[in-house]
Amino acid sequence: MRGNNRADSENGMSGIPSAQTQSIHVLLVDDEDAFRQATARRLELRGFSVSQACDGREADVFFDNYHCDVVVCDLKMPNMDGAALLQKRIESAPATSWIILTGQASVETAVSTLKLGAVEYLQKPIDIEDLEFHIHRAYDQNSAVRVLNEVRHQMAEGQIRFGIVGTSRHIQETYEFICKSAKNDQPVLITGESGTGKELIARGIHAQSDRAARPFVAINCSSLSDMMLADELFGHVQTAETQSVGTKAGLLEVTDGGTLFIDEAADLSLANQSALARTIETGQFRRCGDYKDRVADVRIIASTQRDLPHLVQQKIFRKDFYYRLNVLPWTALPLRERRDDIPLLIQHLLDRHGRRTGEPKRLSPESLVALQGYDWPGNIREMANVIERAAALCNGYTIRAHDLHLGLGNAVATPQGLSEKLDDLERDHILRVLESHHGNKLAAAKSLGISRMKLYRKLRLYGIE
Repeated sequence: MRGNNRADSENGMSGIPSAQTQSIHVLLVDDEDAFRQATARRLELRGFSVSQACDGREADVFFDNYHCDVVVCDLKMPNMDGAALLQKRIESAPATSWIILTGQASVETAVSTLKLGAVEYLQKPIDIEDLEFHIHRAYDQNSAVRVLNEVRHQMAEGQIRFGIVGTSRHIQETYEFICKSAKNDQPVLITGESGTGKELIARGIHAQSDRAARPFVAINCSSLSDMMLADELFGHVQTAETQSVGTKAGLLEVTDGGTLFIDEAADLSLANQSALARTIETGQFRRCGDYKDRVADVRIIASTQRDLPHLVQQKIFRKDFYYRLNVLPWTALPLRERRDDIPLLIQHLLDRHGRRTGEPKRLSPESLVALQGYDWPGNIREMANVIERAAALCNGYTIRAHDLHLGLGNAVATPQGLSEKLDDLERDHILRVLESHHGNKLAAAKSLGISRMKLYRKLRLYGIE
C-alpha cells in the first residue's frame, strides 16, 4: 500500500476541500502505476485521504489491517482482478462502497459487477471531476449501511434479549417486566396489536422462570371452533355424547409443570372461559365427556389484540375470567410508537436473511428513510415480510426503495383505530356471507369456518339483528 496522506491544496486549484471530502478515505487499486499515482495525487489535492494498491492481492492485504470508505478499483489486473476482490471483501466490509473502472466496458460485465455489489461502473479514461462526483455519490449511497453498522455494534453489545430486539425505553421496560413476572406463577395478560411480539414476551417469561425445563405450549383460539378448542385444552374421554374415539389428554395435562400460552383469548367461548377460570382458581379441570376432576400445575399466559374491558361490557367475555387473567398485565406497543427500534430490527432481519441464504443485502439511503417513515400497521410481522421479499427480489446487492412495496395506507394513528378498522372489515364480511346464505346462520358459520355459537357472539358484538 502506498500513501495515506492528505495533501494541501495547490495554487490554481478551484475551491477548498469540504469537511465531508476530508473525511472520505479512498483506496485506489490499479496495476497501471502512472495512472494510479497521478489519480491518487489529484484526489489528494481535492482533499481526499488516499491509499494505493497495485493489484487485487495487495488490496486484499489492506483490508486485513485498515478500513476505507470508497474503493476505486480497476477490473482487469494480474494476481486478483477487481471482480474477485469485490466478491471476496464486500461482505466483510459492508460500510465500504465500490466503484469499478475498466478500459473495455460491456453491458454484461457492468451488470455482473453491479450484482456483486458495486455502486458505480465507470469506463476509462475518466475526468477527475467526474471521479470526484462519483466518489461522493458512492459514499452517500452507503450512508444507510453506516447507520445500520452502528446498529449492529449495539446488537453485539447485548441489545437482544429473549429474542426481542430494541433499545427504546419501552423495550427496556419489557425486559424488566419479563424478569419480574418470571419470579412468580401468577397469570399474565399481554395485550397489543398483531405482530408486536406478544408470544416472544410469553416465551421470555417462561424461559426465565423455574418452569423453564418443563414444556411451553401455545394455542391460538381464533383458529379453532369452540368444540375443537375445548378438546385441545381439556382432552376427552370416549362417550356416546362426545362421539370421540378413545381418550385424549389435553394441553393442560401435556403442559403440566410448564406454561400454557393462550393466544387470542378473546375468541374463547363463555363455556371455555368458565372452565379455564376454574382451572386458574383451583388447578382442576375435566376432560370433555368426563365426570372426574383432574389436576394440572400450569401457568397461564394469555394474549389478545381486542379490548377485553369492552367485551366484558358487551357480556361476551366473562368478568371473573378477565380479572383472573389480568393479574400481571402488559401492553406491547406497536412499532410506530417506538420508532427508535426500527433500525435495529431492520439490521436484525437483514443479518438473519444473510445467514440463512448466504446472500447479504444492504439498504440504499432512500429505502432506509422509507422504512423508518412507514407506520407498520402489521408491526414486526409485516416488517419481516417486507424485508424478506425485498431481499429475495431485488436486483443485486442493494435494496432500493422500489423493492420494498410498502402498503399504501400507512397513517394508522392508534391501536384503537386499527382495531376499529379491522372490526368494520369483519362485520362487513359477516354481513355479506349471511346475505349469500339468505340469513341461514348454520350455513354462514360453516362458510366462515367458525362455530354457530361463535357466529352468534360476533352478531351480538356488532349489533347485527
